[in-house]
Amino acid sequence: MQQTQDLKYEVFKKSLLEYLFFGIESDELSKRIRRVLAAQLETLYVSYDDKSIDEALLLRTVKRLAEGLTADRNGELSGLFGFLSLQKNPLILVILLLKLTLICRYAKTHIEVCIANVVKCYEGYQEEDCVWVIQFLELFTIISTIYSENVEYSLVNMQDPTESQHLRADVEAHRIFSLQRYVASRLR
Repeated sequence: MQQTQDLKYEVFKKSLLEYLFFGIESDELSKRIRRVLAAQLETLYVSYDDKSIDEALLLRTVKRLAEGLTADRNGELSGLFGFLSLQKNPLILVILLLKLTLICRYAKTHIEVCIANVVKCYEGYQEEDCVWVIQFLELFTIISTIYSENVEYSLVNMQDPTESQHLRADVEAHRIFSLQRYVASRLR
């Protein structure tokens, strides 16, 4: 966000797209999602294209992208969400939503509302018809909790280190511990 402070909105939208897909494997799925989001951004708030980005415009932009990835304010699933549900890979969607949350923390509540709208759309379905959505929700909950809460998670090997000479990926030998992070602002 520091790198985009003085950018005009039109340039910011292009930078936002680069940020969202940075570190995401460039396969056909991500290319298609990128094309859809690029088209959405291109027509988004064009009357502001020659103005500098500010927090209010950032918030509105992130909200519209979140709706484009999930469900709109009327509770209608986006075409992109429907497409992603057919791909059976919720990770890319979760990563994009997380990145939106990271650049605009004020949009987190709206993103959660969008996800609640997704849940409403699937209320009447049988569980076996919602497996992908359930996986998406579980993954989103875990990842958003890790990145947005003041909680630090540690994976600890519970075995005696002298007991084994090689690295083991034994699930039973490890535990996850959580610890609330210290926040200096609490003292103020």
